[in-house]
Amino acid sequence: DISYMALQDFVEAELAKLGPDNTSFNISPIGIYQKAEDQDYKQITLRLSIASYERTLTDTEVNKLLEDIAAGARQELNAERV
Repeated sequence: DISYMALQDFVEAELAKLGPDNTSFNISPIGIYQKAEDQDYKQITLRLSIASYERTLTDTEVNKLLEDIAAGARQELNAERV
């Protein structure tokens, strides 16, 4: 029952809190899918672009950041990273 905007706001706030210093990020919607036969199910796909002004971010750093955001979304929004 969460809206795209609420999810985007949550992710942006988590990125601001957890993300590396001196980075720029952009979140954009890719798709929203809801099963016709199951209105309790909704899948929202987001694209995150993130860049550091100081150095190249490693895949380990970015994956850890995504996992931390997903853990917060699971706890706060009952959302799941797929």
